Amino acid sequence: MSAQAPAIEALRLAASELDEAQQGRLTLKWADRVYDASEPIEFLIGDETNGLITKGSVNLLVGEGGSKKTWAALDLAVCVAMGARWLDFPTRQTSVLIVDEESGPRRLQRRLYETLQGHLVKREDAPPIAFTSLAQLDMRNPDDVTALSLAIRESNAGLVIVDALADIMPGADENSVKDVQPVFMQLRRVAETTRAALFVIHHSNKQNGTYRGSTAIKGAVDLMLMVESATDSRYVTFKADKARDIEPKSFTAIATWQREGEQFYLSATDVNPKAHLKKSARYVLRYLADHPSAPIDEIMNNADVCTGETARREVYNLVDSGHIERTNSGTGRGNKAQYDLTDKGRDALKGEE
Repeated sequence: MSAQAPAIEALRLAASELDEAQQGRLTLKWADRVYDASEPIEFLIGDETNGLITKGSVNLLVGEGGSKKTWAALDLAVCVAMGARWLDFPTRQTSVLIVDEESGPRRLQRRLYETLQGHLVKREDAPPIAFTSLAQLDMRNPDDVTALSLAIRESNAGLVIVDALADIMPGADENSVKDVQPVFMQLRRVAETTRAALFVIHHSNKQNGTYRGSTAIKGAVDLMLMVESATDSRYVTFKADKARDIEPKSFTAIATWQREGEQFYLSATDVNPKAHLKKSARYVLRYLADHPSAPIDEIMNNADVCTGETARREVYNLVDSGHIERTNSGTGRGNKAQYDLTDKGRDALKGEE
């Protein structure tokens, strides 16, 4: 026994004699506790060799409109509820709760139906997925936090998908630390007490492709998974922009709709550089495909998915990478640089189709 042990025991005894009101929220635990069987990190999606999402964690799926982020979340929900692999990740079978504050019940049910159909699930084999829609949940309201915790326990959910972050903090400023932090403190409390993995969908910033809002958002989550996919592309790229319990990674899926939209599913695919163009790069390549030998100011002035300055920088990047080339020569006023696709640029666009 160390020399400090009697003093520690005396402090514990004194603390135990305080009534509950006096003890308050600060329940002290002592360092010798960690030598007992500490609770290991358990993966809900993935494992020790290829982990992604852990139990009792707060995770963010970030993408712009049309990036298929909600479809990806529903595909994940079905796989976890079935105990099936999601892309290249094994899953631990558990009930799933979907908290929809954005799509509405008709759209949510239709999409969930198509995803179940995509995994060939019949009505009699429907996996344990519960959902609620447009309940006007506000994570700054203690009653709503309690309601969410009760719903998780009632459904016995190990995975909770929330769509979307902005909708569970109505009226709050995403760019304000004082507005954002209380929401994530409550999400953390819910995740810790229920041991469910919370998977919250969030929108990206259209100007720079990163997440929208305060830097406190990134600091508050265990995993920030960025998703990118052009509206007219089947390729969906995922990148762990912030990972607390795993090594940073990226992976790619192919989105498939079949039978006139009655089925949807994601399937894993090898990383394809052609499918990993930034949205600003896709814009420049597609513009040049429609407007060969376009001058750089025209490319900048017609940018609709990024700023003109971002498009200008992307032109230079694509020249360096060999995707486009200058088609005129010379310098000086009145001789504006014009650009066109190379074979490499044309192949990159084919990979997006």
